[in-house]
Amino acid sequence: MKRNWSYLDNVFLNATKRSNVKMLGLITDHESRLRAKISDESIQPIIERTSNIKNELSTKFNTWKSAKGIWEGETLRFENLLNELSTKKIPRWEAMVRIEYPERSADFRIIFPDGRQTFREGNYESRIAKVGALSKTLLNYELLVNVQSEVDSFHKKLISTRDLQQQKEQLTASTSGELKKLRIAAAKILYANLGYLMNKYYRDPEKVGQFFELESIRR
Repeated sequence: MKRNWSYLDNVFLNATKRSNVKMLGLITDHESRLRAKISDESIQPIIERTSNIKNELSTKFNTWKSAKGIWEGETLRFENLLNELSTKKIPRWEAMVRIEYPERSADFRIIFPDGRQTFREGNYESRIAKVGALSKTLLNYELLVNVQSEVDSFHKKLISTRDLQQQKEQLTASTSGELKKLRIAAAKILYANLGYLMNKYYRDPEKVGQFFELESIRR
């Protein structure tokens, strides 16, 4: 495979491929350095395009950050419910069932065929499904109408909380994809600006460095 000429590699894209934060910092710093030279008419043409992509990137980053925080919070809320299921709800429901049907009875075995541990195992959907199955089974027992009501209510709460958590997860993933596209677009603007400034200062190329945070790029 033919190796690309090093000058054709976008250094800004390579330096930020794992960090949207770094790209936002780079282009924000670059914009500020350009604006410091706004009195130079030859610099003015690249300020607007730099500001536009920087603003888009900043807005999308904030949207992603907010979405990610909400998703993480909703994930914790759902996981807390599963923990409540394991530590409080199942022991309570078992105790309520045992009042009418002893633990070694056939009906107790029908209601809890795999015991308490099964509600602590499996992925999210399987654990929700097990609570739903328990709710359905309890419909056959008039003496356990209060237990069935509790189980059904908790099952619905699990479903609604999981649904919201998944919505926020999808929003975060979608926003992350849009943010990646803007990061790449910002890298291309920086690369274009580098070429523009190299052309402007070809007699004194060291001046190009004053428009970029070089240490951050090198790291």
